[in-house]
Amino acid sequence: MTHLAFVSVKDEKTYFVKCGTGKLEDSIFTFYDLVENITIDFDINDGMQEIHTGHGVMLSDEEMKNITKYAAENKEIIKKSNEYMIDHVAKKVELLSYLKKCEETIQHVKDMDCDHELVIDYIELSKNLEIDPPLHDKNELNQQDIEFIRAQWRKIIQTKYEEAIETLQQERVLAETEDDEEAMDEIDMVKQLVTEDVEQTDLNQFDSCIEVIKYWPQLLLPAPEYTKYFT
Repeated sequence: MTHLAFVSVKDEKTYFVKCGTGKLEDSIFTFYDLVENITIDFDINDGMQEIHTGHGVMLSDEEMKNITKYAAENKEIIKKSNEYMIDHVAKKVELLSYLKKCEETIQHVKDMDCDHELVIDYIELSKNLEIDPPLHDKNELNQQDIEFIRAQWRKIIQTKYEEAIETLQQERVLAETEDDEEAMDEIDMVKQLVTEDVEQTDLNQFDSCIEVIKYWPQLLLPAPEYTKYFT
């Protein structure tokens, strides 16, 4: 059995490496790609070459003999796994960029016992609300101009609504091509209900910024992931 790892860079290029064989020397990470049969050198300080390795998989001797076939057959699964890892790394890099430019954020991270996931969610919330420097806690959110927060939250809800309607419209077009009257009627009804749900949204009923962020139209659930600390 061989423990195979996947090494990916920012352009989503994937290499296949035997675990434990890569070497790091003078900031250069060197490893041998088993599929292309070439040696790869990366400068780990180069911002355009973010490197990470997944947990990898265990392959039999027979699978290792046919590594090219294995890579081709599992291309989509590996791609999805790497996309997740690349996105996770990107969020960590974004977090570090905020930490480097904002000493106050560093102190807040210390105060929160370095809960990175919480910090990332605050960064995502701040980015979507167009608040910079980023928020660090609920009190800072409540200190924002509530009219501004209401306006920004309406925009976020509207964007999600438009995406939902577009998806429903695509489903209706498919139903039309299949001449499925029942499906078309159901889709039209859902579109109407979603539209009414959004049109009836009244953020003026809330007296604090946190209450505004807690609200999300029922028919557009789930709410954005970064709001979970407020609900």
